[in-house]
Amino acid sequence: MSVDASSEPASPRLAAVTDLLAAPEPQTVEARADRQVWARWLEGIDGAEAGLEVLPRELDRAQMCRLAEMLLGSDQVVGAFVVTMVWGHGDTGYGPFRTRQALTGQEKPQGFALSTGVVERLTESVAIARRDGPVEGFRYLANDSRGRIKHLGPAFFTKWLYAATARGVHDREGAAPVLDDRVLTWVNSHTDLALRPWRTDDYAAYIEALTAWGANAQPSRTAVGVEEAIFAATAKE
Repeated sequence: MSVDASSEPASPRLAAVTDLLAAPEPQTVEARADRQVWARWLEGIDGAEAGLEVLPRELDRAQMCRLAEMLLGSDQVVGAFVVTMVWGHGDTGYGPFRTRQALTGQEKPQGFALSTGVVERLTESVAIARRDGPVEGFRYLANDSRGRIKHLGPAFFTKWLYAATARGVHDREGAAPVLDDRVLTWVNSHTDLALRPWRTDDYAAYIEALTAWGANAQPSRTAVGVEEAIFAATAKE
């Protein structure tokens, strides 16, 4: 679906987007992670400590972006990934386990070491997303024969792409918006889009729509700003 940023929304269903963006920008959501639990689950994972040791008591989007950029700038890819996953999983209890699954490539990850192949794919995904844009970063991580990482689906690899492309600025123009289950469900329920989680073309349409909706808002918002507003709205439903 193509969305024309220069006109009013054509579908009555897009009134939900208009109403959403007419409201004040949402307060940022903070993750309150138990660092000791994360450290216990990630014990023996090379590079994880670099991320854990810089975590504040409460981690919001802006802090996550700054910390991830700092760590990526010093080639601490695993540390940057850990910070992103701490923010992404928030207060859920399964975040450390799922993060170790992704970093080891194992269903039952305890006792397994960091996978060098996973590190290579995380590193390459950052390079692609920064060079070629979020859609190509998505294509790489969604493709079985290229960059797909076991136990890391679109809900969380778009968080990783967001951290990589925000470049330290949480609402940067052109940064990759997150497409997790909550946002996807809201978009499919309130707009004419019909997004599917693993489809690169759908992610491209999602970015196009967010960009257009943000351009129509007063004041205007970035695609990431629209995504953040949608995520905040899901907490009320």
